[in-house]
Amino acid sequence: MRAARSRGPAAAALAGLLAVPACASSTVVPDPAGAGGTPLAPTRARAPADSVVLLGANAAGRAEQRGSAEVTVRTLSLDGGRMTVRGTSPGGDPALRLPAFSPDPAPYPRAIVAVSPVGSRDLLEPGTRPFVWGADFRVDRATGTSAVDNGDNLVQRGLSNDPGFFKAELDQRRPGCTVTGSEDTLVVHASERVLPGTWYHLRCELTPGELAVYVTQLPADDTPRSFASHISGFVGDVRFDPATPLTVGGKVGLDGKPLPNATDQFNGRVAAPYVAYP
Repeated sequence: MRAARSRGPAAAALAGLLAVPACASSTVVPDPAGAGGTPLAPTRARAPADSVVLLGANAAGRAEQRGSAEVTVRTLSLDGGRMTVRGTSPGGDPALRLPAFSPDPAPYPRAIVAVSPVGSRDLLEPGTRPFVWGADFRVDRATGTSAVDNGDNLVQRGLSNDPGFFKAELDQRRPGCTVTGSEDTLVVHASERVLPGTWYHLRCELTPGELAVYVTQLPADDTPRSFASHISGFVGDVRFDPATPLTVGGKVGLDGKPLPNATDQFNGRVAAPYVAYP
């Protein structure tokens, strides 16, 4: 386990934010055109420059914070799993290589990057503010489910049974976003599945009354192709125990360690994972 600590001008990233009113909603997956058949316009396929969390890598090949919030960044390992830096994304960001898939009953080395807030104010907690989160990614061809792995989790905080929870994931190569708050849970999945070995940008966006997922293919010829879905509803207040880390590449338990029986390890490469308040 390795740790790094960095500080940034967090206050500037949090100015001028809107509040999300609380209201009841329902957990659904929309049709391919989006809720109500309304298509969504493509969105910028880059992490916001003012992200409170934006991970890169240093010269030693360790994940590090490049966002504005003061945090600690640790690489967690299970059964000998390693996170390495392997090339760059199409956007030029360092690509964090996470462990390859191991089917049952083979041993499964796993690795997760954990980001924890520092100080008296938890700047990684959305509360009632609109927020966005996501990453660039390239999933392996060999990925699937096993007794200890039921998905490819990209960015998340908390667990599904916690009072506060959000995640960006691939479910059988279909990108999706989930948010749980004081009022309800919203779930949305993109209209298409992604291709293994191809770079994409996944952006989850919670705004007043709506959760949306945007997926943009990142080809070398700079002519990206996008698809998206959304669902209406209100989640209320999204709060966390400050000890709950934000994780990239999998999930952790209450003890802060990778869940050995339900890691949901992302199998592939991740670049520029982020959380931001637009």
